[in-house]
Amino acid sequence: LIWGDSSIDMGLHLASSPDGIRNWTTKEQLLLPVRKSPFFDSHLVESGPPPLPLYPNTNKSNIGKRTITSKDNGSAHYFFIYNSARSGFPSPKPGYDLQYNIGFAILNGSDPSHVLQRSSTPILSPELDWEVGNSTSYLTPNVVFCEG
Repeated sequence: LIWGDSSIDMGLHLASSPDGIRNWTTKEQLLLPVRKSPFFDSHLVESGPPPLPLYPNTNKSNIGKRTITSKDNGSAHYFFIYNSARSGFPSPKPGYDLQYNIGFAILNGSDPSHVLQRSSTPILSPELDWEVGNSTSYLTPNVVFCEG
């Protein structure tokens, strides 16, 4: 389970449970901390939808089964999408200068606490008029947000 919101803590956490229902244990080290400017996730990071496995299993005995493994270690690496924000984007909303973006991280399949890659630029940023919202007609300008 990846959880957190950097408005509470400085990044996202990874937690595990033997049965996925109770007795959760949170790793002490942050999985995805807020980065320093000029990164797109320099003000805030928030968890997005659950991570998705990346590579299909090439073992012929598992054809037709939903087993997924990586090419190098037998465990699926995961594609994780997260929400983020950076400051410095003035808007018509008084006191608001954030731009929300979407980033990604590739997590190791054998040890999801190990980040193999993290996007250096956002994979989605506000571009359309209704996302940028440069008028008082919009509740919150400069936002794209990912949920599962």
